[in-house]
Order: sequence, then C-alpha cells, then structure tokens
Amino acid sequence: MRLPVENLETKLVAYHTVAGADVHGWCVFDGRLEVDLLRKAIAALCEEFPVLRSRVVPSWFRPSYETLPDPPPLDVLPGPWEDIYGIPEQVRPFFEYKLDVFRGPLVRFCYVESNQSAYSFLALKHNHCVADGRGMVRIFELLALHYSALATQTNSARVTRRTDRSLRSIYEQFSFWQNRRLGLASIRNWASLFMGARPDRLEGCLDESEGALSTIYFLGEEAAKIRRAAHRFGVSVNDLLIASLAWAYRCWNNGLEKVRFLIPQDLRSYAREGIHGHLEDGRWLPIANIVGSFFIDIAEEDMRSKRHLAHCVRARIEHALATHQALAGSNYLAYNLSYVPIPLLAGLLARIGKDAIARLVPISTCFSNVGRIPPEAIAFGEVRPLFFSGSLPFMPGLGVVFTAAGMRDFISLTMAHSKHGFDKERFSGYVREFLLTRVAFPRR
Repeated sequence: MRLPVENLETKLVAYHTVAGADVHGWCVFDGRLEVDLLRKAIAALCEEFPVLRSRVVPSWFRPSYETLPDPPPLDVLPGPWEDIYGIPEQVRPFFEYKLDVFRGPLVRFCYVESNQSAYSFLALKHNHCVADGRGMVRIFELLALHYSALATQTNSARVTRRTDRSLRSIYEQFSFWQNRRLGLASIRNWASLFMGARPDRLEGCLDESEGALSTIYFLGEEAAKIRRAAHRFGVSVNDLLIASLAWAYRCWNNGLEKVRFLIPQDLRSYAREGIHGHLEDGRWLPIANIVGSFFIDIAEEDMRSKRHLAHCVRARIEHALATHQALAGSNYLAYNLSYVPIPLLAGLLARIGKDAIARLVPISTCFSNVGRIPPEAIAFGEVRPLFFSGSLPFMPGLGVVFTAAGMRDFISLTMAHSKHGFDKERFSGYVREFLLTRVAFPRR
C-alpha cells in the first residue's frame, strides 16, 4: 500500500537527511500492562492507520509512504526504576537514537516495569513526518482503546486503513480569494519574522546536534496554585507557563531585550462537515501533521509584574488566533510548495548545514501545549495513567524546546535542550520561582 507524503511532511522528510526530528511521549501507569495484549493493540492500531508501519520511499517530486508487512516493534526493557517522576535510565538510549524514515517503521514503542512496585512506563517515539504533537497524544488514546477492547474481548468497531492526512482538507473550505489573502498574510508574517532586531537566545547554551530531555513536574498543591493564579490573573494556565519561561530567559541572561516564542497550533478544529476524511463525534482526528504556527514577542518593558506579563502574553496570543496567523503560517507555504523537487531541497539543506539553518531563524524558543488529557482517554483496561509527558524534537540553535501537558492534579513541562551549556536545575528554579512565589519582578 502506498500513501502520498503530504505538504509539510515533504519538507520534514527532506530535513531528516540533515537531522532527525523525532517526537516523544510517555505515560506512567498505576499497574502493569500485559505485553502480549500491548503488541496486539499496536498491530490493531497500525491496521487503522497504516502510515504508522510504513517507511518513506524517496522520489524526485513526490515521496510516498510504503506500508511494511510487520507492525512497529515493542522494546520491553527490564531493570530498576524507583523514581516514577524520572525517565528510567534504560529508556534514555531509546529516546536518543534517531528513527530512519527510509527504512522504517516510523513509530516505535518501549515498555518498562518497576521492580520495586506495580508501576509501569510506556514510551512512544515517532518521526515528525508521520504526526505532530497532537498526533502523539492521539496514538496513545487509540492504543489504549484497542488494548481495552482486546482485554475485554470486544470489537473496537474502529474504521481501518484510514488515510485522511492532508492539510488540503482544511484549505479547500475557503474560497479562491480567501486563500489568496491567506497567502499574502503568510508573506507578511514571514517578513515581520525577519525584520527588526534578532531576539535573545539563552547565553552559553551551545548549538549542537545532540539533545537531552528533562521534565519539570508540578504536583498536587503546586499545580492547584498555578491554576488559582491563572484564574486570579484572568488568563489561562498556558499563558502563565509562557510568561514564566519569558521571565526565566530574562533571569538567565541577566536582562532581556526580546524573547520570541514560536507556538504551534492544532488546526484540526478548522475541519468542517463535508471534507474528505473520517469524522468522529463531529471532530476530525487524523494522525498527521495538521498543525500551523505563529510567534509572539515579549520585551523587557512587558515584565513590570507577573500580572502584567501574563496579560501581555494573553493579548498577543488572542490577536494571533483572531487573525488566523497559524493558518497563514509556514504550513500554507508548504501546501503550495509541496512540488519542490525533494532531492534538490535535501541537498541544499545538507550543503547549508543544520546549525546554520537554525541560526538563520530569528526565534528564541518553541513552546507547545498538548493540553489537559482526561485520564480515561489513556486507560489501558483496568490500568489507569498517573501522568503523561511529551516532547517535541530538540532543535539545534535553540536553547530549549518546551512541551507542556496536564493530567489529573499535575502539570508537566518537558524541556528538550542541548546536552552542554544548559543547567536544567538553574532554569527550572527560575520557572518555579515565577509560578509558585508571590515575589514581583524587580524594577529595572
């Protein structure tokens, strides 16, 4: 079975020849999973979305996914694991190696059981050419659904061989002239991105191809305190998290001119009845790159107080959403430039070099929030999740890439960062100080 590589994914395939771009997610459970059932659930999930057990077949103009005969492997790793809030050491090599999109498969799973307790750890990695961050959560949700159906010997009643993946499904709903206006807006957005002074980066954080993962957890009363603060300020938890990161950049650099956040936005909500694709409960939920992006700038003068900074973040995000900046962002250009010869683009990127490409993009960091996930959405039969964390790919040239998630009474903030020059304890301290204390910003 062959599936076309769509839109933005063609660029990700080309970029993969320069640097891997793998997305990660992991979930900690209050019990142990049955490995045989888990393998069967993975196979059933791949029957629903064949792209998950595919490899990329290069071609001059239009690469494609070729479905492989076997489902993705499940690595079952023994060994000690005592800190359920930490990533098991035996899993770190699983996170660090890069998937080969041309050999496949594009997804891989890893499972660890604690020797000391009943807790278990399930990790996922997939290449960004197959799905975005929301797609990562969707893979977990569907894997749990198939596992639960197998555990109770019931029919999951899932549609099989789903191939609805294209951004074209979103842009087709707009008229010719609306699409032209989106194209002009895209040009203006890109122009404004490169105009003016370059934003600050984290000082001393080296540009390198090797990244590491670290997670800040806010548990119980800490998470409740953050939610109460967001309610008191009249903003969302998402706004407050971004504000805390801007303030941490300022503390790290001993001052700040401007920090620029690149923020991905899930575009699935733009789907309408009548598009080609499978709708569930009125929602379009493909495993794919259905994501746009916009950016916001935070300057020194925005940091007079925590409340003022949070309101500045809220206002700029609301403006970006109201003006559909994500729809007019890089994905629209990718949609219209999807016929660029891929080997030519790959060769150009390889000649320029990944570090030089990263330095050309004038952003400080990337922040994504996969949202608050209901525990029942990732319940594997009678086994319930305690918390969920995810991470976007580390991007050489950026200090840190942040991914937030929530479940039950906790909030996780995962940092994909350089292995050298980044003191995760120091940065985490600045973030926690902003979110969990009442100390106002010092006036400068």
